[in-house]
Amino acid sequence: MVVEELSRASSEFAALWRLHEVRSKTQDGKHLRHPRVGDLHVTFSAFTVNDAPHQQLVVYQAEPGGFPAQAVRSS
Repeated sequence: MVVEELSRASSEFAALWRLHEVRSKTQDGKHLRHPRVGDLHVTFSAFTVNDAPHQQLVVYQAEPGGFPAQAVRSS
Protein backbone atom coordinates (compact mmCIF):
# COMPACT_ATOMS: atom_id res chain seq x y z
CA MET A 1 0.00 0.00 0.00
CA VAL A 2 1.30 3.45 -0.93
CA VAL A 3 0.40 5.05 2.42
CA GLU A 4 2.37 2.41 4.34
CA GLU A 5 5.44 2.91 2.12
CA LEU A 6 5.30 6.68 2.48
CA SER A 7 4.78 6.42 6.25
CA ARG A 8 7.86 4.21 6.61
CA ALA A 9 9.92 6.56 4.44
CA SER A 10 8.84 9.80 6.14
CA SER A 11 7.96 10.39 9.76
CA GLU A 12 6.54 13.79 8.75
CA PHE A 13 4.17 12.13 6.26
CA ALA A 14 3.16 9.55 8.89
CA ALA A 15 2.34 12.29 11.41
CA LEU A 16 0.32 14.29 8.89
CA TRP A 17 -1.54 11.16 7.75
CA ARG A 18 -2.50 10.32 11.34
CA LEU A 19 -4.01 13.81 11.75
CA HIS A 20 -6.19 13.18 8.70
CA GLU A 21 -7.17 16.83 8.37
CA VAL A 22 -9.03 16.51 5.08
CA ARG A 23 -11.51 19.02 3.75
CA SER A 24 -13.10 19.08 0.34
CA LYS A 25 -12.86 22.10 -1.91
CA THR A 26 -16.13 23.60 -3.01
CA GLN A 27 -14.75 26.46 -5.15
CA ASP A 28 -11.40 27.18 -6.70
CA GLY A 29 -9.57 27.87 -9.93
CA LYS A 30 -8.23 25.14 -12.15
CA HIS A 31 -5.75 24.92 -15.01
CA LEU A 32 -6.81 22.59 -17.83
CA ARG A 33 -5.06 21.66 -21.06
CA HIS A 34 -7.51 21.19 -23.93
CA PRO A 35 -6.11 19.12 -26.83
CA ARG A 36 -7.28 21.59 -29.50
CA VAL A 37 -7.28 25.03 -27.85
CA GLY A 38 -4.42 24.71 -25.34
CA ASP A 39 -4.23 26.03 -21.80
CA LEU A 40 -7.45 27.14 -20.12
CA HIS A 41 -7.96 28.72 -16.72
CA VAL A 42 -11.44 28.17 -15.31
CA THR A 43 -13.21 28.26 -11.96
CA PHE A 44 -15.20 25.41 -10.52
CA SER A 45 -17.92 24.89 -7.95
CA ALA A 46 -18.60 21.47 -6.41
CA PHE A 47 -21.98 20.54 -4.96
CA THR A 48 -22.90 17.53 -2.84
CA VAL A 49 -25.72 15.41 -4.24
CA ASN A 50 -28.15 15.00 -1.32
CA ASP A 51 -29.50 11.61 -2.37
CA ALA A 52 -26.01 10.30 -3.15
CA PRO A 53 -23.62 11.58 -0.46
CA HIS A 54 -20.51 10.06 -2.06
CA GLN A 55 -21.10 11.87 -5.34
CA GLN A 56 -20.58 15.48 -6.36
CA LEU A 57 -21.71 17.65 -9.22
CA VAL A 58 -18.79 19.78 -10.39
CA VAL A 59 -19.49 22.79 -12.60
CA TYR A 60 -16.61 24.40 -14.51
CA GLN A 61 -17.03 27.86 -15.95
CA ALA A 62 -14.96 30.34 -17.87
CA GLU A 63 -15.35 34.08 -17.54
CA PRO A 64 -17.98 35.16 -20.10
CA GLY A 65 -16.29 36.62 -23.17
CA GLY A 66 -12.83 35.61 -21.95
CA PHE A 67 -10.36 33.46 -23.90
CA PRO A 68 -11.41 30.09 -22.41
CA ALA A 69 -15.09 30.67 -23.21
CA GLN A 70 -14.32 31.78 -26.79
CA ALA A 71 -11.80 28.98 -27.37
CA VAL A 72 -14.10 26.19 -26.21
CA ARG A 73 -17.08 27.61 -28.10
CA SER A 74 -15.10 27.77 -31.38
CA SER A 75 -13.52 24.30 -31.06
